[in-house]
Amino acid sequence: MNNLIMWAPQMPVKQITAEVKKMLKGSDWKTAREVQALGKVGQRKAEVTGMKDYVKVLKQTTLRAERRMGEILRDMEKAKGGKPYQKSTGSLKEPVRFTKVDS
Repeated sequence: MNNLIMWAPQMPVKQITAEVKKMLKGSDWKTAREVQALGKVGQRKAEVTGMKDYVKVLKQTTLRAERRMGEILRDMEKAKGGKPYQKSTGSLKEPVRFTKVDS
């Protein structure tokens, strides 16, 4: 798919739109990110050439891809924070004791 993004500036707007619509059905992060990038390239190209209908379609698909990326992030397992695998080194009753280091 990276080749598609690389060649997008040379592709016709109609072909970019067709590829973006096909790729949008993918459900992973990488595909959604590629759809977003390709949609933005196509959108700029459609604006320059005056193809207003394609600008609207590509904006919608770009937004769908961004929404899909947000859904993927929302559903991902999040880090719990801290280092729960380490046991505590002190408490209020018994604070950590300082030791003198031998030189």
